[in-house]
Amino acid sequence: MLLIRRAEGVPRPGFWSPPTGWVEPGESPAEAAVREAKEELGLEVSAEREVWHCHSDDGRLRIDWWQVTRLAGELRPDPAEVAAYRWVDAGAFFDLTPTFRQHHDFFRDRLPSLVGAPPAD
Repeated sequence: MLLIRRAEGVPRPGFWSPPTGWVEPGESPAEAAVREAKEELGLEVSAEREVWHCHSDDGRLRIDWWQVTRLAGELRPDPAEVAAYRWVDAGAFFDLTPTFRQHHDFFRDRLPSLVGAPPAD
């Protein structure tokens, strides 16, 4: 799974998380996932299905996680939003710091079932 380290100019800089963004007025969550992948990562994707949701660390927002398929483009993260990126499996997530506590259940319980791997300890 692709994770980004949030850049200095965005909320919660330095935290590792999936790429995220806002749903714009008149836009569906799937459309937002497609747009954000293009804006943050330079990738054209199709949104396949929602695979998880959680709330933001302050509890104000619901965050929907989408499985996407890359259609075109080269991974070129926008430095205004992405300080670094890394591909991780369920276990490697727990080696990163800082991370959002509400993401831990996804990497421990859900991601392994999505990719057919044993759960992380």
